[in-house]
Amino acid sequence: KIVRLVLEETWGDSSYIGLTGLQLLGENGPLPLNDEQITAVPRDLNDVQGSSGDPRTKDKLVDGCHRTVDDRHMWLAPLAEGSAKNFVTITLGTPTKILALRLWNYNKSPEDSARGVRRLHVQVDDRAATPATGVTVRRGPGHDRFDFGHTIPLSAEPPAWALPPPSRNAGELVKEMASLGQDCEPPVLPRGYTWEFALLGTQGDPHYLGLNGIQMFDAEGQPIEIRSDQVSASPSSINDLEEAGPGRAGPDCRTPDKLVDGVGLTWDPVHMWLAPYTLGTPNLVFVVLDMPATVSMIKFWNYSRTPSRGASEVQIRVDGDIAYHGYLRAAPAEDAASRDRDFCQCVYFAPPARAQPPAAAGSGIYSVSGEAHVLLVDERRVVGGGSGAGAGAGGGSMIPGGGVGGGPGRAPGVGGPGLGPVGPRPTTSVPRR
Repeated sequence: KIVRLVLEETWGDSSYIGLTGLQLLGENGPLPLNDEQITAVPRDLNDVQGSSGDPRTKDKLVDGCHRTVDDRHMWLAPLAEGSAKNFVTITLGTPTKILALRLWNYNKSPEDSARGVRRLHVQVDDRAATPATGVTVRRGPGHDRFDFGHTIPLSAEPPAWALPPPSRNAGELVKEMASLGQDCEPPVLPRGYTWEFALLGTQGDPHYLGLNGIQMFDAEGQPIEIRSDQVSASPSSINDLEEAGPGRAGPDCRTPDKLVDGVGLTWDPVHMWLAPYTLGTPNLVFVVLDMPATVSMIKFWNYSRTPSRGASEVQIRVDGDIAYHGYLRAAPAEDAASRDRDFCQCVYFAPPARAQPPAAAGSGIYSVSGEAHVLLVDERRVVGGGSGAGAGAGGGSMIPGGGVGGGPGRAPGVGGPGLGPVGPRPTTSVPRR
């Protein structure tokens, strides 16, 4: 009859705590809830002396507008001081079977998402419905590019995803990581719910950016299963473009779900993701997990159908914190030689011996630290310098639309400053099969 949320801590804010929305999930889906069934202690910011008229009241928790950055659809209250706790109570009135709780954390902005709930306990009719240690709630991303709702099964059993004990001293792991020669020294075994991949430039194409695949490995070097509904992108795909193009036969198949379909080593566009690219605006890929994952390695397969459309630079964030920033190599053109080798690139968060089983060894690290970063351009023609595609080629090579591809040996992004405008976006289409 009564469900109580005991809000233990925020994602860092010391003054306020809030949520965007909540649902109780029964056998037939979400239960209908209204404002009269919700109580909160403290109630909201209007309980603060001298404050009145703040719209962030408890009724917003069940107003149905949850995927938003508009704080007029959020609840916010002062954070209880000392040993006191914040409570949100839902009164159902009649005995009802409840399977899970779904929460949308406070999401006004990346900075204000620190006011969201980090850890809570759930009580059902005064009985514990979550482990004694509580459960961690996924932090709001601070934007609404994907549905950031977090479903929490109600069970007092300890979580199956408890962090495994480290097998070696953390200091030893850090020393081994420093010797790998990656573009940056990432944290050892980062752990989190939301993994954001910001793709900051292409390998030369000024209009489109893509990848073949992404694969993540846990602390024991085993692949993490990622469902297609846990992956999204912004822009989502070239299906976002208004222009369909002449002769286009239905939606394009190169959608974000292809990033985790398990086929990265390919030149078949059916297993690729492609999206529009705009100079100066990163393309974002999100992997949003149901439970926090400790990651030892991430593999990338760059876009191979048209290698110049591959990503050249990536920044990885874990629950909003930067974990890695480096470069990606271009995929090889399809030929007899390239078909015999895996062109994936690894980013390690643990020494390779720990990050992957011996059977999976052999995947290389790509670093640009030893490569030239000077490109000589004369009248849009590459005449020397660098080590990227077209650099130093006899007679020079033309830069499409006056732009320069990002990555090693090239300026970051596409269409570097002073090199002329980017031309019209050409159409591209691979119908869904």
